[in-house]
Amino acid sequence: DVEVRVDYCGICHSDLSMIDNEWGFSQYPLVAGHEVIGRVAALGSAAQDKGLKVGQRVGIGWTARSCGHCDACISGNQINCQEGAVPTILNRGGFAEKLRAGWQ
Repeated sequence: DVEVRVDYCGICHSDLSMIDNEWGFSQYPLVAGHEVIGRVAALGSAAQDKGLKVGQRVGIGWTARSCGHCDACISGNQINCQEGAVPTILNRGGFAEKLRAGWQ
């Protein structure tokens, strides 16, 4: 995993849907925001092995934590990954001081 100190975060309609519980699975208190730009604050061992560095600017988007191995991922359609997860939706969002996500 990578811990990111958030510099900027966008908001879009899906954030508003989470705030209003339009999809029926919101958990409160809720921190919105799933389009994040920040700087790496800390790295797990897998992230270090991939060449990420503390202080490096990174982005965390909707498709974070896709598997990278299925047909959708291999063809560049990570948003359709059946194994993927969106860490900023079911966990806590980008309108926070720090955020953790997979190194991918």
